[in-house]
Amino acid sequence: MKLDLLPQFLIFDNRNIPITYQARSNVRSITARYHAHKQCFSLVIPRTISRKKIEDFLRTHHDVLCSHLKTLPAKIPLQHGQHIPIFGQEHLIVAHPSHDDHPTFCVPSTLKQCPNMTKKLLEGMLRERLELSIALAMQNPEFAHLHDMRPKVRLRDPHSRWASCASDGGMMFSWRLVFAPLYVVHYVAMHETAHLIHRNHSPAFWQLTRNLCRDTDRATLWLKQHGQELFRYG
Repeated sequence: MKLDLLPQFLIFDNRNIPITYQARSNVRSITARYHAHKQCFSLVIPRTISRKKIEDFLRTHHDVLCSHLKTLPAKIPLQHGQHIPIFGQEHLIVAHPSHDDHPTFCVPSTLKQCPNMTKKLLEGMLRERLELSIALAMQNPEFAHLHDMRPKVRLRDPHSRWASCASDGGMMFSWRLVFAPLYVVHYVAMHETAHLIHRNHSPAFWQLTRNLCRDTDRATLWLKQHGQELFRYG
């Protein structure tokens, strides 16, 4: 069956929500999942299923799928006048200095309608915080044998993980962590720093992570409960 011949959109509120398909030989029924970061539905389908059964599934489950979309928070662009959390504290994006008591994130007036440049400013703030946390952690005696290592921090927009650590010590972090509370940012940084010694998730790894970050359990719970909300910004 050619996947490009299947329905490609689900109509919701006068919008076309894209549908992607994954055909697998080890499944017997259709499952649907909404990906907030891609703003699309993903359907896992049996490899031998007929087009009619897929169309019937979409028709009979249309209201259920749409009801899920109604509960999702609206997307928030990174532009003047919008409220966003920066390290967990709400800020108002302004293109000029503000004299009220509300925390603001000031961008040059030339960036007023340029979300990509606003994103770069936020990334700079996150990179500075991550690099400081990692550098301080590596002063721990556990890392004495790695005194010459200077982990390189890269920011990306991954969809399935918040960070990763390469074998050469390079670290990748989701730029969206800038919207999370500081203790969550610190935890993710310490999680990857611990991987410089333990290339697994063994008890020894978790013990080191907890030694580096006392909020490990609190942060992992926050990411589980609120992580998908970070994809609404930008």
